[in-house]
Amino acid sequence: MTKLEAASEISGHIVGPMPIEKFLAKFMPGTSTATEDKSTFKKLRHVTDEEQMYSRWIDALNDVCKPEIVLRDTHDDRVPNQDDQKIGPDVTAYCLRSNETVPECCDLGRAEILMEFKFNNADDPFCGGGHVLERNTVAAKETLGQITMSATAQLALQFRTHAFSLLVFPHYTRILRWDRAGVVVSAKINHQDKGHFITTFFERFGQASPSVRGVDTTVLPHGLNADEEEKVRALLNANSDTVLRKVLVGRQYFIIGDATFISASCAFGRATRCYRAYDPAAAKKGLPCVFILKDSWRIWTLTRPTEYEILKRLEHKGVENVPVAVCGSDVDPAEETDHKTRTQDLVREDWNRHKFPLRALRHFRLVTHELDMHIQDCTTVQDAVIVVKDASIAHQQAYDKAKVVHRDVSWANIMAKRINGILRGYLIDWDMCKLIGDDEALEEGDQVVERTGTWFFIAARLINTPGPTLVQTRVDDVESFFHILVYLASMYTSHTLGSTEELTTFHHSYFLQSYKKDGKDAGGKYKIAFMHTQGLDLLPKLDNTPLRYLLLLLVDAMALRYPKPVEVNPLRKRKNVPELSNDDKELLHELDNNSSWLSDRIADALQLDGWETADTNAMKLHKLPNLENKPNDRYKASATTLAMSHISASEQKYRAVMVKKAEEGKKVDRDGHTTKKRKLRGS
Repeated sequence: MTKLEAASEISGHIVGPMPIEKFLAKFMPGTSTATEDKSTFKKLRHVTDEEQMYSRWIDALNDVCKPEIVLRDTHDDRVPNQDDQKIGPDVTAYCLRSNETVPECCDLGRAEILMEFKFNNADDPFCGGGHVLERNTVAAKETLGQITMSATAQLALQFRTHAFSLLVFPHYTRILRWDRAGVVVSAKINHQDKGHFITTFFERFGQASPSVRGVDTTVLPHGLNADEEEKVRALLNANSDTVLRKVLVGRQYFIIGDATFISASCAFGRATRCYRAYDPAAAKKGLPCVFILKDSWRIWTLTRPTEYEILKRLEHKGVENVPVAVCGSDVDPAEETDHKTRTQDLVREDWNRHKFPLRALRHFRLVTHELDMHIQDCTTVQDAVIVVKDASIAHQQAYDKAKVVHRDVSWANIMAKRINGILRGYLIDWDMCKLIGDDEALEEGDQVVERTGTWFFIAARLINTPGPTLVQTRVDDVESFFHILVYLASMYTSHTLGSTEELTTFHHSYFLQSYKKDGKDAGGKYKIAFMHTQGLDLLPKLDNTPLRYLLLLLVDAMALRYPKPVEVNPLRKRKNVPELSNDDKELLHELDNNSSWLSDRIADALQLDGWETADTNAMKLHKLPNLENKPNDRYKASATTLAMSHISASEQKYRAVMVKKAEEGKKVDRDGHTTKKRKLRGS
């Protein structure tokens, strides 16, 4: 992620400029001996470049910070963040810990306060004038992206509820507070007139409790003796360098090692992390004692159920292929600490220039039985399709039996496990689900103000028309399963798409296409074009015949969700949507009303011959350069011109006959010859 991309991510999640008096009272209360000494930052006004600011700033605050806080000049020390990008603050503040030395270099895993210095006031990303909070210049956005990336890394590499940072200029400073809802930025703190507020902040920070500083105090040292530690490390596959910690879930403690999954592309959001976790209580009883612990920040409303409650509902209703919940709870349900975000509470303040609603998030932990495989760990394409089928059954049964719609069907949320040698797929991550008929938006503050889903796989209509007005349906999730199968076909199977450059172009166009529409991220044009042309960019080029057959069946139905306008008067540029044929109406009705439509078709395709062919059935990842997992504002790919002339005569014959025979319920080989008659359900 670039600085400009990081700036785009955080934009709209910024509250400010908050008067420094109110900022301190809200976020760093306490007493202070700081006086209005105008000489403290006097030397900063006479610097000639940015590097001079570092040492003079440290000298100015040295007496105030000691002994609790130590400042280090880290501007020459760039370290990798969670995405292996080199970043680092100019000055880093560390808190003294017993029996530990303070790092001389940048250590984002221990940093308490990150400080970025700018010599030019034009680099300030805030207060562009009038009622606008953010400056729109490239320099300002670069700074915003820079401090966002640093805060993101700090929050990702530590157990924190929030973090503080400073943005320092020769004549003024801003203090920022980051949490999972966004960032609060203070008004300018003029060094000459209000410099004592800076010393007050540092003095109070040094005296504050760890929870006020932003430390998650529910994560503790493991407390195991040497023999117990050795046993736990073996069970968790944790080497001697892995730091073991004790984590509270409800009233129960679990031991965790390093995260097996981290989703932390920006400072705000759900920030999901997963760990293999050891349960000491279960071990004492001789029961299975290794589970999966999920740590995340869930969307909070007065009526929204937790993921633990959803999984228990699914279990009670007999829904298959979903994780088995062990326990789950909000962290600090009494809300005595900052395990619920606070940024959103300040949106309506008079001084705030960003009036966009922000949603509240609560820190939540969930423990489930372990699933040891991801879909990408499958060795054959057939196994991967089996796993997708099982996940679609979970989606179907959740809708039919428990009245639940998942709303975040994605590649990352499909797991697998072998039980008695039989592979079984699971649909996980139910924290964004919706109860059917549940109108949870009872208050303005309870409304979900962002799209739900993963950009790669979200239904095209939900991103082609940005905004919270569209209701996400079960069929939108079915379309997400289709996009997952397209991803599987393009990224993990053999095909004749061509060069790496051609595949990269297809991947960006299909999964990453993003552009601005009414000031918001939008996309999906290429997905719609792909469906309208029945997948001519990819499907005829797949070597795996059964998978190609399955996708051809599915793409016809998906295309019916997006009626293609036909131009009837070129001069007036007037377009009409042609009426569907009776067959198309029947197929669309089946898609909308038969919740097992998808799983039935996948099951039928799995009965076809051709899966066993070694060279077309092996899972093999196509490695593509410079791929991002999020929408890219700079990439504005348009739908390519697709025509039958792009494919060979044999492929044209295959495609035409394949579709015709499929409608008749017949099985065909690659050359279009009927091999066996079999009625496909729902065809």
